[in-house]
Amino acid sequence: MFVSVNVEVQVDPPGDDDRVETAWTLKEQIRTEEGVLKQRRPFFTDAYRRSKTHLLFEDDELVGFASVRRDGYILFLAVAPSYRGEGHGKRLVAEAANDHESISCHARATNESALSFYEYLGFEIVRRITGYYEDGGDAYYLKLGDTPSIRDRFADLLRRSWTPTNRELNYVLRAGKRDRRHYSLVSCYWHATGGSIGVKLPII
Repeated sequence: MFVSVNVEVQVDPPGDDDRVETAWTLKEQIRTEEGVLKQRRPFFTDAYRRSKTHLLFEDDELVGFASVRRDGYILFLAVAPSYRGEGHGKRLVAEAANDHESISCHARATNESALSFYEYLGFEIVRRITGYYEDGGDAYYLKLGDTPSIRDRFADLLRRSWTPTNRELNYVLRAGKRDRRHYSLVSCYWHATGGSIGVKLPII
């Protein structure tokens, strides 16, 4: 399964909150349905404004976002429940990885799906923090990067997951001439294969 070409990456840089209300609405949907992402609105809004946020839109609907601090720490990572299993979470992490030598995050100790997701991508548990969350819940601090490099880890993951075609690479390269953000879709694979021709849009 591959991501549809109508999934668009948009970015709110630090200090820009054009889409904070849309992101808040998705976060609250997930909190209501799953009991996670419990941050209060003032904290969420302030953290969003201080971070760089990558947002995925499919046909103008927000399907996921990741807010990342300047040091590579992922403050928020959210994918709409109805769009899971399509690779949007991996794509958001990869977008964050393009900007940093290493990335890190916290995950609730009882959130097995999140822990499995991060460990699949190569994150390692650094430590457990007792009472990290406001409700007293414990968290794991996870980190990806250092040795081997973060680019190498994602390149290996994506190389094992992709089946290249010329048509789809040409689409991305044409789009890239209009907007350099599209190059992030293929950068890890491009470097890993030495510039091989052809690549499907990645499920990341």
